[in-house]
Amino acid sequence: MATRTTTNYSGLPRRRGAVSGMAATKAAGAAKIASKPGVKPATANRPPLKALNTQNGGKATTGTLNKKQLRTTKTAVRRLLKSPTSSIDEIDSMDLDSLDILSYKDEIEKRYKDRRPVLPKGVHNIDTDQNPQLCAEYAQDMYVYLRLKEARYTVPANYLCNTRTTAKMRTVLLDWLVDVQQQFKLLQETLYLTISIIDRFLHKEGAKISRDKLQLVGVTSMLIASKIEEIYAPEVNDFVYITDDAYSANDIKQMELRILKAIKCDLGDPLPINFLRRFSKAGDVDVNMHALAKYVLESIMLDYSMVGVSGSLAAASSLWLTFYLLEEEFDEDVEWTASLEYYTGYKLDDVVDMVDRAMKSLQKMHSGQFTAIKNKYSTKSMLEIANNATLLAKLNHTPA
Repeated sequence: MATRTTTNYSGLPRRRGAVSGMAATKAAGAAKIASKPGVKPATANRPPLKALNTQNGGKATTGTLNKKQLRTTKTAVRRLLKSPTSSIDEIDSMDLDSLDILSYKDEIEKRYKDRRPVLPKGVHNIDTDQNPQLCAEYAQDMYVYLRLKEARYTVPANYLCNTRTTAKMRTVLLDWLVDVQQQFKLLQETLYLTISIIDRFLHKEGAKISRDKLQLVGVTSMLIASKIEEIYAPEVNDFVYITDDAYSANDIKQMELRILKAIKCDLGDPLPINFLRRFSKAGDVDVNMHALAKYVLESIMLDYSMVGVSGSLAAASSLWLTFYLLEEEFDEDVEWTASLEYYTGYKLDDVVDMVDRAMKSLQKMHSGQFTAIKNKYSTKSMLEIANNATLLAKLNHTPA
């Protein structure tokens, strides 16, 4: 009976002394190369490889472990796994061994606290959450950066003066898009990014856009925003359907290319809704106040007279107006805390100057002919905040 051994590659048995097809091919190739003048095969004059393991009396052994070595290795692995302290902890603490500390984790926590800026008097720290998705260590720096960046995404006031689109046409379009957002169940971020894309595109190309193409600009902008913000964005044919086949899928695709070229594919807008969430956290507001602030902010976004206002200032003004609207007493002296001033970056005077304009925007959307926002915030998912008794009394200028 022929003896069999196993190879180190596939584990399949082969006859001792037999040459596999691959080995035979390599041998034939080497012989052919060696037959050429001046060419030496790669293995010519090469000394044989020595085994790495030479513990058995200095004798070379094969690459496989014998039973005794395998048993010793398994025992060492079990001992390592049962060790109470992991070698990883030892490696991580090596650079801190010279410090007189009990734990390197305590030292890391100390360094983190030392890095935090000293908050002004009366300002409480709102970035204490241990959820890593909230990026508590970097949140303040991130929002400072967004404040610096938002100026490049804010269009000038009255930017439609040299275009074929009027302020009312813009409001009609955005009012309809609010209904589209509700029907497709899109995120708030998608709506705000859609409004920003529309304004920036019309600022660049508004003079070349005819009135019959304005709805095409709207649905295409929402398609682009959906691709950025949504996990499952609506398809192009969904937007064809929502326009009652007024435009084809090819029309939307061509307009998409035109919009992206006009705004130079710059879609990193600092959105007002993100500022509002940050400011609501700083103001320690409840869910009703935050819902009403969103109602006010959305009304501001649809009002053409407010397009020149930055998103952060619109969010801060919405929050202060919310404090006033939900106060039982008809008192305009609403407190603007040190925490709100620190985290928003706006003083009370800056916010109060915008409140009258924000109030007019809310009244216009609440009692005017454009009812999409009011209907949206009259639903249970929005806590029916548009029907709040205190809010209605303030809007009608009557005591609650």
